[in-house]
Amino acid sequence: MTPYGWAWVIVVAMVPLGLFTLAHLTRGVNLPRSKRVAALLIVVWLVLPAPVPGYPGHYAPAFLVLTFEWLFQNPGEPRTAALILAAGTVVAVGLALLAFTLGRRRR
Repeated sequence: MTPYGWAWVIVVAMVPLGLFTLAHLTRGVNLPRSKRVAALLIVVWLVLPAPVPGYPGHYAPAFLVLTFEWLFQNPGEPRTAALILAAGTVVAVGLALLAFTLGRRRR
């Protein structure tokens, strides 16, 4: 496997760590639906790919591309990664709300 492939394996492997951290930080919070939405958003934000400017055909997690392009690149291009993250967030929250609504109707 190439280093690029291993990088994505590491990114996907970090998702359970992010979810464990969320569960640990919110263990005293009694809002199960909010916890599920937050868990879904963590998965989306950690795994959603965005193109890396200057490296055609290469992708990285959108939150990393956004961070590095916004903070560390002088003429950075964070707009694409920000739009991808915003769209992913809207879709994830919309699907969660739809699932909650359909679940409530079944009861």
